[in-house]
This record gives sequence, structure tokens and C-alpha cells, in this order.
Amino acid sequence: MANDRTDEILRHFDLVAEAVQGQIAQVGEGVVLSNERLGRIEARLDRVESRLDRVETRSEALESEMRTGFAEVKSMIKLSYVELEGRMSSLERELLDLRSRVQKLETRA
Repeated sequence: MANDRTDEILRHFDLVAEAVQGQIAQVGEGVVLSNERLGRIEARLDRVESRLDRVETRSEALESEMRTGFAEVKSMIKLSYVELEGRMSSLERELLDLRSRVQKLETRA
């Protein structure tokens, strides 16, 4: 009778062990699938990072071009302002000269 009880416990243990082994195998398969999926995600992330690096490089180049362009425009504006200032000064001198001449003419008359 003790032998029967021992055999029953061993059969039960064998069934439980098989169930646990099956569950462990399922977990292992899940880990493998998760690793494969993670590998695909990492590959996509690498491609996204590569594209982002190219965008950043282009952005830096564009920023540099814009700085250069703005500096050129500022220089041109400054030059234009200097030219206008010179023309205004010349016109003011001519106006003063014309006023002086008009006054002389008016005082003669």
C-alpha cells in the first residue's frame, strides 16, 4: 500500500514536472520572440537615428548659410545706409547753398 502511495506521488510529480517544463518552454519561446522583435525595433531605431543625424547635419548647414546670408544683408544695409547718409549730407549742403544764394538775390532786389 505504501508502494502504491509512492507510485501515485511519483506519477503526480511527473505530471506536475511535465506541466512546469511545458510552461518553461513557452516562456523560453516568448523570450526568443521578444528578442527577435526587440532586434527589429533596434534596427528601425538605428535607421531613425541615422536619418536624424542627416537632418541635424542639413539643419546645421542651413543655419550656417542663413547666418552668412544675414551677415551679407546686414552689410548691404549698412553700406546702403552709409551711401544714403552721404547723399543726404550732400543734399543738405546744396540746400544751404541754394538758400544762401536765394537770400542774396532777394536782398539785391
